[in-house]
Amino acid sequence: MGPARLPLLTEALRDPKARVRANAATALGRAAPAGLRSLLADALVDPHPAVRSAAAAALRAATR
Repeated sequence: MGPARLPLLTEALRDPKARVRANAATALGRAAPAGLRSLLADALVDPHPAVRSAAAAALRAATR
């Protein structure tokens, strides 16, 4: 993923649709630099369980 997509993904973490937020968390976990892990950590307290789950999985993948 190119750096140009990172702003789009970080914005998608604030989307009103849980599915969009969960997909953004997954994508960030696959390709995000370490500096963006704090955004994923913030998603761990999302009101929707699918978003929290995706963020947790993304953080686990990012730390491997």
